[in-house]
Formats: sequence, C-alpha cells, structure tokens
Amino acid sequence: MVWYSEDWTSKVAYSDYQIGRWKKSARDIQAPMALFYLNDSLLLQFRDREIAPSFFEKMKGKSDKWKEMAREDRPLKIGTWTDTKGVSYVLILLRLPYQEDFAYCIVFCPEGKLAARSKWIEFLQLTYQFLLPELLSRHNRIFSYRPYVQKFGNLSKTKLESHGHGSLVLFQLQDLTAYFRAMGVIKSQEIMREIHETIQSVTKADEISFSAGIRCFCIFCPGVNPEEATKRMEGLYFPSSRVIIDYKLKVYELKRDSFDSEAFLSFFSEIF
Repeated sequence: MVWYSEDWTSKVAYSDYQIGRWKKSARDIQAPMALFYLNDSLLLQFRDREIAPSFFEKMKGKSDKWKEMAREDRPLKIGTWTDTKGVSYVLILLRLPYQEDFAYCIVFCPEGKLAARSKWIEFLQLTYQFLLPELLSRHNRIFSYRPYVQKFGNLSKTKLESHGHGSLVLFQLQDLTAYFRAMGVIKSQEIMREIHETIQSVTKADEISFSAGIRCFCIFCPGVNPEEATKRMEGLYFPSSRVIIDYKLKVYELKRDSFDSEAFLSFFSEIF
C-alpha cells in the first residue's frame, strides 16, 4: 500500500504501471517495504504492515549523520527491525543522486538475503525517477536525468581513452503510455521486459547501455564507427505479441580528442 505523508506536496498521480514497475524492482532486492525521506521529512511509504510510531521517532534527527556516511549506489546498513511476527529485517539506506538536497530511502530487507549490487542500482534509478517530480516541485527545478547521464558520460569517456573513438546509438521509442493504461500492470511490465531484453541482446560485452524512463535507450559502442553501428542496429526489431513498437534510430560519432562532458550533458538534456 502507498502512504503519502502530510509533507507530500506533489500533484503527480502515479499510474498502476509506474507503481507496479517500482514494486517489481523492490521485489528483486527482496524488499517488502520502503520509506522515502527528504532530510528528516518522511515523504512516502510503501508498506504492507504496521510500523509503530516509536520507530519513526527514532529516525528523526539522524539525516545529518547519514548524509556524511551515505554514498550513491552503495547500500548502507543503518540498523535492524523486527515485525510483530518476529521476522527480522535489515534497514538499508540508499542515497538518491539528487544534488539539491539529501534525499534517500530506507529499505527493509530480510536478514541474510541481500541482492546483487546490479539489482540495487536498478532499484535506485527507478526510485529516483519515481520521486523526482516531488523533489523538483519543492525546488522549482526542470526535470533532469543529469546524475545518471553524467555517470554514463564518464563511463563512455573512459572507453574513449582506450579506443580513441566510438558510436553513440540512440533508440527513441514511440510513446506507449496509452497502451500501458489499457493493458494494465502485468502486461505492461512484460512489454518493458521484452524491450530491455532486446537492447541487451545487441549490447556486446565491451559496450555500455543506458535507459532513461520508458522511451529512450542508448548504447555506446567503443571503437565502432557510425556506419558499422548503423548497419548492426538499423534492422533491430522489438518483438512483442501485444503491440507493434516503432522507434527512431540515431547514431552519433564520439572522439576522444573532441569529447566534452558538458556538451554531452547538454545533448541529453535536449533529448529528455
């Protein structure tokens, strides 16, 4: 169940698909519950059982301490919690890559069942996208994927140092929102899984894939010229028994000597 706190100010209405996609990611890290905070303010809760008020009281006033300890993409254990049935959980803090303030979530995970780091990173990215409209509404900021684009750019730059050049492949999918609303959560998740699997199937071991939302997917191919990349990608078909998925393919050449991090960020800000 979703619980909005009194501090929640956003007018965003999350669809069943968005909530379902986040819940699936939470299940992948064995997390039945999560609490979302901005500094000491509890914004949002996903939970299926009661939590005593005393628990929330203990959480107050600790954000400054956690801010010094927490790092992006690195789960931080901050304590334990036991429910009324005697089941013990580890409390994991995840810092969101939100530069304007200290935003984070506290995840409840069964002891001894921590998931792989890649699953935590995927959960963190979805959580950030989920909460970002609320965070930005507080600061009147323009919606931005800057933290993730920055990491993707840094990884691409490192590859360029070794290979000298490469190709940035961009898949811009049609807007599937109307289909997702009609199909419901389960079928929509199946379509997104098929899209991700298709992208991964054409991503080689030395290449980097990146996704933002449900419409934009990128692959950086180090050492590959645009002609080779286009020939390899232009016939890509997104198999789905439920909907025909159309997309636009764009390929850009990147070079080590002319790569500019700020220009890279500006390019993606126009896309998103």
